[in-house]
Amino acid sequence: MQFTRADRMRWRKSESLINQTDLFGSFTTGSLKHNFAAGLEFSKEEIYSKAMEGGPGGDTDSFWHPNPHRQYNSQINYGPKLKDGHIKTQSLYVFDTIELNDQWSLNGGVRYDKFKVADTKKHIARDDNIWSYQAGVVYKPAQNGAIYLSYGTSANPAGENFGQAGGADGPAGGAQLHDLKPEKSRSWELGTKWDVMDERLSLTAAVFQTDKTDARSTDPATGDVSLSGSNRVRGLELSATGAITPKWDIWAGYTYLDPKIKKYRNKEAVYDGNQIKFIAKNSASLWTTYKVQPDWTVGGGVTYVGKRFVDDANVLQLPSHTVYDAMVRYDVTKNFNLQFNVNNITNTRVYDASHVGLFANVGPGRSYMLNATYRFE
Repeated sequence: MQFTRADRMRWRKSESLINQTDLFGSFTTGSLKHNFAAGLEFSKEEIYSKAMEGGPGGDTDSFWHPNPHRQYNSQINYGPKLKDGHIKTQSLYVFDTIELNDQWSLNGGVRYDKFKVADTKKHIARDDNIWSYQAGVVYKPAQNGAIYLSYGTSANPAGENFGQAGGADGPAGGAQLHDLKPEKSRSWELGTKWDVMDERLSLTAAVFQTDKTDARSTDPATGDVSLSGSNRVRGLELSATGAITPKWDIWAGYTYLDPKIKKYRNKEAVYDGNQIKFIAKNSASLWTTYKVQPDWTVGGGVTYVGKRFVDDANVLQLPSHTVYDAMVRYDVTKNFNLQFNVNNITNTRVYDASHVGLFANVGPGRSYMLNATYRFE
């Protein structure tokens, strides 16, 4: 299999200044106990770039057996440092959990974001005031179990990823700045958590749905980018975490997702009803350790990720993969241990990401790692 090298040179710099203040506390009003969290955030990010030229040029080579002696002749020259734009945010949030009695509690919160993004080169700017809300209820039918229902909203302003490179993902790309209001999402989740086996093992299950309305799409009448799209993700999550026995620990999880494009157009192409790209419908993981001797622990695990489409047309896809890992740890003292890991034991070919269907990133093959850890007390 051959691949093509190409000059994709890019000099880009982001300079950020962030101030984050959080406040936590509790108080009572009559018979009700409140646990609250509040915060402020101010941030500014400035993005710069330089033009580049004089790269080695493109060629082709074997993908799995590239030529290690290939000579690269280049004389890279940089242009002046230019400001591409900036992102400024001012945020305020407050969240409160109210304990009604031993079985029932309510929680709710609100967040305000003032978001401003500017593209200096294109002379485009956008300023949005965004309100987000969350509310939920928790019921404890038993001391070791709880059932909860939660609802929340969120928003994605235009140009939210302006500081990132790219922007080749059509009208939905978050790195592009359009003079549009934020996309809006609403989510609900119903779940439960139970501590079993003398509360050594925690079992959780949840079903959820997220709907994005006012999603970026192409207006079929004018061809302009508009907020006429929508999509939906439904899902199920199961997990088990804790100790089966005092010597045997386990971390296991399974996720099923149904990511659906309800309405989306990229110029003349219509993708209604397709699966949202980059999202696997099925994924699962298992990791377990066992203390075979007081000073020796062995462990192993498996991770599965289902196939993922990498284009809106659902033609190109990354295949599913299963990866096995293992470890052994020796506790030299109470505070010092040595751990040896073997990752991707079978050297499985893994594609861990893709750039809008243009190319895929190959994940790490088999690897070995020896770590020494010392804990101070």
